[in-house]
Amino acid sequence: MTAYYYILASLPALQFGEAPPLSTAAVLAVCSDWLPASELTRLRHALTPMPSDAPRDAVGRAWQAWQTALRNALAVARASRRGSDAAPYLRSDDLPDPVLRAQIQECVKADDPLHAERTLDRLRWDFLDNLAGIHMFDYHTMVCYLLKLQILERWHALTREQGMAAFNALMTGVHPQ
Repeated sequence: MTAYYYILASLPALQFGEAPPLSTAAVLAVCSDWLPASELTRLRHALTPMPSDAPRDAVGRAWQAWQTALRNALAVARASRRGSDAAPYLRSDDLPDPVLRAQIQECVKADDPLHAERTLDRLRWDFLDNLAGIHMFDYHTMVCYLLKLQILERWHALTREQGMAAFNALMTGVHPQ
């Protein structure tokens, strides 16, 4: 659809680790001016987390499958580190890519959870770059752009105060021995 060309060409480039130049809501508002209601609904549907068996289009299926592989690799790595069985936490029988498994192992070994989380989001970002790679100025590119924008928005919303509040809430249930 030609409208995607005009919309995507007008959007600012996204850089991992930088503040989002605009919000997902702002991009969807621009889309609402250029796209039919059915396409806008399709975009919103692609951005909404849903069960893995929910119907999706090709880009949604690829993203969902990769996210499942990432989470399964995390479950295996964490279970291995704790000496427990990961089987109850796995969401499919598919084994993740060996390169992804090695990257996840490094994240799980990291002493700094913030660094590990940033590394996981960088893996997500790189996957989205690859997913959009062969598509130019189309629906797939727009979905990848919006998913990357959500990653930036998530990091931008994190504050030290929120982190300390969450930490303190967790620690209120812990009693000294």
